[in-house]
Amino acid sequence: MKAKVLAIVAALFLAGSLTVNAQPTVYAGYSHLMYGDVSAPGFAVGGDYAFNLLSNVPLKLMAGARFNFNTATEKVMGQEVKGTYMALDIPVTAGYEFPLGLGLSLMPYMGLDALYFVSAKASGAGLTTNLLSKDEWGDGAMKPFQVGASLGLRMLYEHFMLGVEYRPYFTDINADNKKPSFFAFNVGWAF
Repeated sequence: MKAKVLAIVAALFLAGSLTVNAQPTVYAGYSHLMYGDVSAPGFAVGGDYAFNLLSNVPLKLMAGARFNFNTATEKVMGQEVKGTYMALDIPVTAGYEFPLGLGLSLMPYMGLDALYFVSAKASGAGLTTNLLSKDEWGDGAMKPFQVGASLGLRMLYEHFMLGVEYRPYFTDINADNKKPSFFAFNVGWAF
């Protein structure tokens, strides 16, 4: 399943790079992971290709990849515990670009997002544990692969991009039936 998703995204990147109207964008910004009682602010860096689906309509297909780095600090049984999370997400979305004039446009978009936790650790009281490890957490271990939605709004002025995005996931992150979500605010450059 993971290999198929990655193959589809790679094909979309290739198609985007071969399309005359392809517009690559790179960005960085604030990223906030939430699930259950966990609230982990952080940052993300990534990029995508946006290309026209139709030659005379500003309907765009975007495919990209983004790395998220988030941390959370909580009190657990009187001890301070720090959680660190690194995740790769691969959104594939469609949006409609509304030109507003003077080089300004707005593009609302929606689609699917595949999220893979590369690393999730908790440390405190001199101990570090892998939150993804079934050996350490049993059924309470985090599931590394998540599938969800990607909803956002992107503003472009010439080549400058501002974006806001919400990504709720459909799958439970662990046996406690907690579903993760991300909120992101990005600043970037469209080539």
